[in-house]
Amino acid sequence: MKPVLITSVIFIFGACGPKPTHKERYIQALNYKLDGDAEAYYDALIALANEAKSTLKTLFVALQSYLAETGRYCTTFQECGFQPKPNSRYLYFLSDREVRGGGGAEDLELLHIRAIMVLDQLHIKPMIRRHGFLIVAVGNIDSDEDLDVWTIDHENNLLNPLNDLE
Repeated sequence: MKPVLITSVIFIFGACGPKPTHKERYIQALNYKLDGDAEAYYDALIALANEAKSTLKTLFVALQSYLAETGRYCTTFQECGFQPKPNSRYLYFLSDREVRGGGGAEDLELLHIRAIMVLDQLHIKPMIRRHGFLIVAVGNIDSDEDLDVWTIDHENNLLNPLNDLE
């Protein structure tokens, strides 16, 4: 009985260690690629893309909570009480002017310029209106020419209209 308890305690504490940063995960993905393990490389990049999905879901909850409390949607990150992670590889758009994140991007200014162009080409307009919203995340998870675009709306529809990995 005691060995099981010790094993369980070790397992629990082992799982509580620090999470790897986005940069560490990206380096790990590149190592998989160099080792010729394409499946592990792709899986590691998908893990990076999960940042956008989980952050958009968090923003969705923040907007819905604010609506329940005040009768309207919050329109700024500060008002929503939300700040993207400092090392985020994605830019998050509440509107054309309310943009945060991207601290983990190779070139934040270039990512912002390219994001505006791609959203225009895709006819995606991030916005918060009285009866709904469309929040957008744009990033470049594998440092190539393609961008990754995710959206979530007031009905909790999470979409990936442009996939960086395809």
